[in-house]
Amino acid sequence: MAVNIQTLENNRAKFAFEMVQAVSDKKDEYKSWSKKIPVLIKTNGLGQTLAFMKSRDKQETNLMLEQIQRWLVRKNELTEQDDLIKKITEIDSSIYRRWTREIIALFNWVRRFAEGYL
Repeated sequence: MAVNIQTLENNRAKFAFEMVQAVSDKKDEYKSWSKKIPVLIKTNGLGQTLAFMKSRDKQETNLMLEQIQRWLVRKNELTEQDDLIKKITEIDSSIYRRWTREIIALFNWVRRFAEGYL
């Protein structure tokens, strides 16, 4: 079991590093959002946080939403055709909680890499 957890954590870290490496401009804004997202999720919930990010319609938040979608696709939680925000409203509470934990764990890595590389 420890090997699987370690592998998941390594995959999460690798993906988070790729997320940060993909940022070409608005680096300060991206770094700022990488710190805010886990706090917003814990305070307001995953659905509300993602909807808020979408409503901002900023380059950095749109990029992060695309990256979150890609991560959930990679984990076989979504398809590429799914609308992330719409899907959040359709999933049951156990999946919602799993996605919440997963996105927070991912952004713990994103925040670390953004601090060091942006």
